[in-house]
Amino acid sequence: MAKITVEAAAKRLGMEPEECLKRLQEMGLMVRDQLDKIDSDVFQKVKLQLEDEKMRAKAAAASTSKRIGSKIIRRRRIKDEAEGGTEEELMAETAAAAEVATEQPQEIPAVPPAEDLPVVEDAAASAREETVTTEVAAPESEMPEPAAPEFPAEETALQSEVEEPAATGEIEESAEEAVAETESPASTEAVEAAPAESGKPARGKKKTVVEDLRPKRLKLYEVTREPAKIISKPVVPLETLKPAAGAKPAPGAKPASGEAAPAGETKPPTDADKRERKGRRVVDFGERDRRKEEDREIGFLRNRRQKKKKAVQKTEITVPKAIKRKIRVGDQIQVGELGKRMGVKSGDLIRKLIGLGMLVTINQNIDFDTASIVANELGFEVEKSTVQEDDIFKTVETIPENLRSRPPVVTVMGHVDHGKTTLLDAIRSTHVADGEAGGITQHMGSYSVRLPDDRLVTFVDTPGHESFAAMRARGAKVTDIVILVVAADDGVMPQTIESISHAKDAEVPIVVAVNKIDKENASPEKITRQLMEYGLVPEQLGGDTLFVNISAKKKIGIEELLEAVLLQAEMMQLTADPAKAPLAIILDARLERGLGPVVDVIVREGTLRKSDFMVADVFFGRIRMMLDDKGQQLDEVGPGMPAQIIGFNGIPRAGMVLNVVPEEKTAKALVNLRVEKGRAEEQKKRVGIRLEDLYAKVQEGEIKELKVVVKCDVHGSLEAVRDSVLRLGNEDIKVRVLHSGVGTITETDVNLASASEAIIIGFNVKPEAKTKELAETLGVEIKTYAIIYDLIQEVKAALEGMLEPTYEEVVNGVAEVRSTFNISRVGTIAGCYVLEGKIVRNSKARLFRKGELIHTGTLSGLKRFKDDAREVASGFECGIAIDGYQAYEAGDRIESFNLLEHKATL
Repeated sequence: MAKITVEAAAKRLGMEPEECLKRLQEMGLMVRDQLDKIDSDVFQKVKLQLEDEKMRAKAAAASTSKRIGSKIIRRRRIKDEAEGGTEEELMAETAAAAEVATEQPQEIPAVPPAEDLPVVEDAAASAREETVTTEVAAPESEMPEPAAPEFPAEETALQSEVEEPAATGEIEESAEEAVAETESPASTEAVEAAPAESGKPARGKKKTVVEDLRPKRLKLYEVTREPAKIISKPVVPLETLKPAAGAKPAPGAKPASGEAAPAGETKPPTDADKRERKGRRVVDFGERDRRKEEDREIGFLRNRRQKKKKAVQKTEITVPKAIKRKIRVGDQIQVGELGKRMGVKSGDLIRKLIGLGMLVTINQNIDFDTASIVANELGFEVEKSTVQEDDIFKTVETIPENLRSRPPVVTVMGHVDHGKTTLLDAIRSTHVADGEAGGITQHMGSYSVRLPDDRLVTFVDTPGHESFAAMRARGAKVTDIVILVVAADDGVMPQTIESISHAKDAEVPIVVAVNKIDKENASPEKITRQLMEYGLVPEQLGGDTLFVNISAKKKIGIEELLEAVLLQAEMMQLTADPAKAPLAIILDARLERGLGPVVDVIVREGTLRKSDFMVADVFFGRIRMMLDDKGQQLDEVGPGMPAQIIGFNGIPRAGMVLNVVPEEKTAKALVNLRVEKGRAEEQKKRVGIRLEDLYAKVQEGEIKELKVVVKCDVHGSLEAVRDSVLRLGNEDIKVRVLHSGVGTITETDVNLASASEAIIIGFNVKPEAKTKELAETLGVEIKTYAIIYDLIQEVKAALEGMLEPTYEEVVNGVAEVRSTFNISRVGTIAGCYVLEGKIVRNSKARLFRKGELIHTGTLSGLKRFKDDAREVASGFECGIAIDGYQAYEAGDRIESFNLLEHKATL
């Protein structure tokens, strides 16, 4: 919408800018100077107001109109005094006006401006004239003509003063002389007969238009018009227009009105008569069109005013329905999200919370109780969100009859360049269909291989150690068996040891594949001895770990390795129920052009089917397509099988669990719940596990053991530290060493500790700068020591702090309430008498009434008369105040006691 400045608007309205500015300010508009801009609607509103004011000013001298008959209209100006004159004088004035009208030409010029017209007034009483429009009877000999359409004369206002009073007398005298000269019996009879015949106008009569030259009132909305024209021929007496004797009429002239044709002679009409008659019957439709245009303009302006009034109405404050005033909130909710649900601005909500004594920001989370308090203050009712994951994914007991064997899931791990990828390619190319020619059609995070005995094995592509740790930290035990690849010519490397630690922490059996035995410097026996130091003892030496010598490059020992894997799977008795609720583990997720989010999964339970609604992480969707490792579409995927799923609305994280829900509504509710929990976790900033927090977590039953990662400078110190730490603990709390090694603390150690919620203990070693930054980011605590005694004492103190202390209750004394007192600014005080022992200030207190425990709190006030007392002995009176309670009654008993804490030791 276009805008104009106040100065431009004043120029268009013909006003001074200061006056226009003042008017706009009176209308309630926020304008400060002439350069401020206003909308065109505001400009039109001001313009209409100015027009209304001008119209009201011009209509101050309003006129009244009264219809006497169907052809006579009497118009009067409002007078201060009674109008003089008799009916005869009125008739004389009418006849004089008719005579004047006959002498005017057919086209009457436009009325001159009101300033140039004199006002006809009576010198004494300023009387105003009355104009009477009459009908004059035409002679019987005149040809009957239809009466011209009646158009009301336009009214104009005249506000000029009378400068020449003498002009009134001259006009009146000339009018009287004209009436005396031209008056005839016929005209007099016509004037007298006009009122009687006004109800039914006879044929042959026509209307005489008398122009009133006096000032007239303007209409409210005036439209500029052209000068009025006389359509009908004026009526004049016969004597005035008779031609002289012997005079020859002008060619084409028509006999005067009222002149009779010779008897018995029918005069044919001439062309001039036809033209004149035709001209008399022409109706001026321009006047009617202008009136219609005026009516339309008036209606438009009226409607516009109504619209303007509606536009400036104030917004009504609506109160939500009762059902809409209830909101659902989980355990925590962001301030901005709470305001959005209530329809309250975040700034107003924050001010309300500050008024309640809570300094919060728009992105800060508040708990359910705080949200309930502030919502009640604003007139809303908060309900606890009933959607919980435990309610949706209820644990269903497995029916033994439905169990079916499933393919084992095998993960290949090992040090870099030890042949993991080569081994996977060898297994894949040995047992593929001939048509595939040993190639992998579509790369996935996992694929299945069908063995000669028609059994299936699912292999997972080697994940990075960080991804593997993240999967284990989320409780997603994707892997059933780990194949640890060790190069026979290289030996056990740091990454090999880390892989062993990951597998042991996940409690997954390990099958060792000693690779590159075809090389000259290969030493499988050396690898066996090195691995025995980390707890991997081969079956030949009495252990439970399977060792297989292979060469992935020359495909030596591949069949033996697969047989060992199947043997280990048979020992584990891997089964699953295909009829249970589907559950899958996400191995990888990516965004592909033309497909959208693509997720690689392995099904652990149940059967995934096309068109199922699924939820993973904070995303949901419907399964649109499922593909196998060969790119073929699947309708369903059973337990232990890999698949590619397309249909998520986002990219979930690797290691997350995929669940199937019955409907989309449940999926959305579950995602919203997870989003709220995620916001709460982000705000708190993950701090990992610290020694100071271990006790609190043990109290909640989350931790039953202390997990540590030990790193030392030499191997001898490592054994000493590890053995000393393992000897600490008892039946209530234990120490578990996840990983121990020689060397500096690395980023891999930090990742392992973060995934397992462990602490890192370093002896004579320090972390690198990058490792320190990563530990701070992940919230992992690193403790370094130079003296082994300090290390053992601090770990012991941490373990003792994790133990729950014991408490002993010691009763100090008992007092009886005799009366109560109300003290201003303090409240109710119990006047007591000490029965036994002593009452100690700031001790714990219990109030009994008729043997029933009523309240337990702290004895916050103790007085002896008006003085504060630390304690009051038996046999004395005192005043007692218990924190949080004031409803004392006579006869109540107050017991003072203390709790003595005894620290637990190992």
